[in-house]
Amino acid sequence: MTRPPAGLVAPPLARLVGYALLAAVGSLQWVRYVQGASTARAVAWVVAGTVTGALVLAAARLRPARPRASAIALVLAPLAGLLLAAAASGLDLRFLEPRHWDELGNGLARGAEALNTVRLPYLGREPWVLTTVQLAGAAICWAAAVLAAWPRRGAARIAALVLLLVLVAAPVVSLGAPAGDGVFLGLGLAVLTAAFLWLERLSRRPGLGLAVLAAVALLAAVPLGAAANREQPWFDYKAFSERLGGGVPVSYKWDHDYGPIDWPRDGIELFRVRSAEPHYWKAETLNYFDGREWTSSARAPAGGDKPVDDLPRGGNPHPEWDARFSVALRRLKTSEVIGAGTVLGVTDSTLPVQEASVPGQWTTSGLKDLSKGDSYTVRAHIPRPTAEQLAAATVGRDPRRAGSLLIHVGFRPGAAVDSAALVPSHPGIAPVRLDGGDIRFAPYETGRKPVARYPQIAADGSGTEALRSSYYDRTWALSQRLRARSTSPYGYLLRVNAYLRGPGFAYTEVPPPSGAEPPLESFLLDTKRGYCQQFSGAMVLLLRMGGIPARVAAGFSPGGLRSASDEWVVRDTDAHSWVEAWFDGLGWVTFDPTPPQTPARSQIAAINLPAPGGRATSRSAPPAFPAGRRPAGPQRAPLGGPAQARPSGGPSVWLLAGLGALLALLLTAVALAIRARRRHGAWESGTAEAALAELERALRRSGRAAPAGMTLSQLERRLGISGDGYLRALRAARYRPGAPEPSREQRAAFRRELATGLGWRGKLLGYWALPPLPPGPPARPRTLRSREPR
Repeated sequence: MTRPPAGLVAPPLARLVGYALLAAVGSLQWVRYVQGASTARAVAWVVAGTVTGALVLAAARLRPARPRASAIALVLAPLAGLLLAAAASGLDLRFLEPRHWDELGNGLARGAEALNTVRLPYLGREPWVLTTVQLAGAAICWAAAVLAAWPRRGAARIAALVLLLVLVAAPVVSLGAPAGDGVFLGLGLAVLTAAFLWLERLSRRPGLGLAVLAAVALLAAVPLGAAANREQPWFDYKAFSERLGGGVPVSYKWDHDYGPIDWPRDGIELFRVRSAEPHYWKAETLNYFDGREWTSSARAPAGGDKPVDDLPRGGNPHPEWDARFSVALRRLKTSEVIGAGTVLGVTDSTLPVQEASVPGQWTTSGLKDLSKGDSYTVRAHIPRPTAEQLAAATVGRDPRRAGSLLIHVGFRPGAAVDSAALVPSHPGIAPVRLDGGDIRFAPYETGRKPVARYPQIAADGSGTEALRSSYYDRTWALSQRLRARSTSPYGYLLRVNAYLRGPGFAYTEVPPPSGAEPPLESFLLDTKRGYCQQFSGAMVLLLRMGGIPARVAAGFSPGGLRSASDEWVVRDTDAHSWVEAWFDGLGWVTFDPTPPQTPARSQIAAINLPAPGGRATSRSAPPAFPAGRRPAGPQRAPLGGPAQARPSGGPSVWLLAGLGALLALLLTAVALAIRARRRHGAWESGTAEAALAELERALRRSGRAAPAGMTLSQLERRLGISGDGYLRALRAARYRPGAPEPSREQRAAFRRELATGLGWRGKLLGYWALPPLPPGPPARPRTLRSREPR
C-alpha cells in the first residue's frame, strides 16, 4: 500500500499551530482595549484555546472506531474548553454556578452598556466592564479553536478564520494600529492567515507551493499594512455616534427624589470639556435637607453670595488648585453653568452669565438657557489636598459653614412632640403640637450637643431629644456609634465611608421601596441598596450629624477622553451626585461614596487612604489616565479603592468536581483516540522500531538496562520474564510482516513483571517505564540490534 506524501507539518498539528499563531496576534491586539492590561492575559486566552482545539481533535479521532464515544466527546470537549476560557479571562468561576447565572447576565449586560459610553482603551476600574472585555476576548479565542479543530473543516475553518480576523481587526478598527506597527501587523496578518489556511497542505519539499504562499502573503500585506498604519482608527465609533447627536435637548432637575432612575440613559453626548485633567463637572449644589430629600432650596444659608465666600477665609491659600477649562454643549439644555469645584469666573460665553445666589455657581442672566452650540471658559478652584492635610484639618473655625450643619426632621406619630416636653426651658409657652424642627449640629471638635429650633413657637430645645423623637432616630444613633470610634473629623468621614462600603450595601438603579420610613433612613439601616443619590445623600446626612459641614453636589462624572480632539466627552450616563465636605484652610473637598459599579464612575481613578483611626498616608493607586493626565489628587475618589472587582469566595466543591470529571472524561477520549490510531493488525517497520526504542527506555527506567547489541531472544532469557509473551509478540511483529502487535493484556503483564520485587515504588516505576498508552515514534534505538541473527 502506497502512503500519500508526507506534509511539512502533520494536519492536526498544522491546524493547532496556525490557530495559535493567529490567535496570539489577535489576543495581543484585543488586550489593548484595556489600558495597561498584561500580555499574560492574552497568552492565557491562547493557551486555553489551543488546549480546547487539541481536545476537539482528540475527540474527532474516535469517530471511525467509536462513533458514539466520539459524539459524546465532541460535546464535552468544547464545554471543558469553555470553562478553561472563562478561567483564563479572570472570571470568578462561582458565577458559572446556576444560582449565579442571573447575576452574571446582569453584570455582563451592565458592562456591555457601559462600553457604549466610555473611552477606549478603557482606563477605569469598573469591574464588569473589565470582565466583559476580557471574557469577550477569551470567548472569541475559544470559539475559533472549536471551529478550527472541528471534524467538518470546510465552513468551520472559514468561520474560525473570520473570528480570528475579528479578534485582530476590531481593536485596529476602533483604536488604530500601535504606533509604527501598521506595516508589520499587516505583513504578519497576511502570512499567518495564509499559514492557517494552507500550512497542512505544504509538502516536505514545498518548492513552488512555498513560493506561491510567500507571494500571496506579501501581496496581501501591502494593502493591509497601509490600512493599518494610521494614527486614527479606521472607523471611529464614538465620532460616528456623536455625529448622530441631533434630537431633543436633554435637561435635568437636580433635586433628589430617591425613586428609580428616570433620567435619560441612552449614551447621548451632552457636552465636551477641554481640560488638562478630569474633574467632576458640577451643575448645582444641594444644601438643604427638608426631612426627606436634599434640594437646592434657599432656606439653608449659603454662607455668602460671592465666589470668594466659597473659599477658605482670607482668600485663596492654594492657587495651585486653580484650573481652567472650556465647555462646549451638544445636547444639554441648562440654565446652570457646568463647572467644577468653586467657579471663580466665566469668560468667552456665547450667552450672558452671572453669579448665582449660591457662591461658586453661575447661571444665565437672561431668559434663554445654554444649549447646543453654546460654549464658555471656566476658571475654577478645585481643592486636591493630600491625606496628611485632610487628617490634620479642623472643620469648625469658619462660621460661614453653619448652614451646612443644619437639617430639618419630622417627628414620628406617637412620639413626644408637644412643646412642653421638647422645650422645658420655656414653661410659660402654651403646649403646641409640633410636627418637626430644624436641627443645628455643632462642629466636630467642639463636642457640643445639637440644638433644635422650632419656628412654630420661635424657641430652641434639645436637639438630642428631637432626634430621638424624629424619623431619623436610628440614623442619629448610628452617627454616634461611628463618631465614638473616631479621633478626628477626617477619621469620622472615613468611618462613614467604610460603613457605606460594608456588608449588605449594593448599587442598584431600582432601589426597593422604603415603606413608612424616610428613604435615607431606610437605605442606611434596612434596604442598603441604591444609586448615587442614596449614597451621597446618606453620607452628607451622617457627616452633618457628626459635626462636619457637608453638602451634595450634582452634575456629571468626568466622562471619557477622546484623544483625537483632546476633549472629555460627557454623556447622559455620566449624570451623578457626590459629596463635598468642608475642611478649614482647604475648602470644599470632593468625596464619592457610590460603589464603582455605576457607569457614571467608570472612568474615576482611586486613591488608597488610611483606615479610620490609622495614621494618614498618601498612597496613590497606579494612574488610571494617560501619561501626563494624572488624577486630580484625592478629590477623584479619596475614600479608598473601588469595591473588589469580584465577590470573595471561590467556586463551590461541586463545580470543581464537575470540572475534574469533564477533564477525566476528555483524557479518556484522548486515550481511546490513540488506541484507535494503532488498531491495525500489522505493524509497519517504522512503528516496530519505535516499539523497540520504547522497550529500551522501559528497561532503563526500571533499572534493568540491557547491554548494547543484545537481541530480543537473549534479553528474554537474561531477564527471565516473558510478560505472557510480550517480548515474543514484539519479536514476531518486528520480523514477520502481518504479525499482530502485542496486545494490551501482554503489555500490562510485562509492566507488572518489570515491577516485581520493587513494592509500591515498583508499580509507579512500571507505569513510568511502560505507560498504558504508547508515545509517538521516537529516535531509532541505539542499544538493541535492529536484526536478529539468522
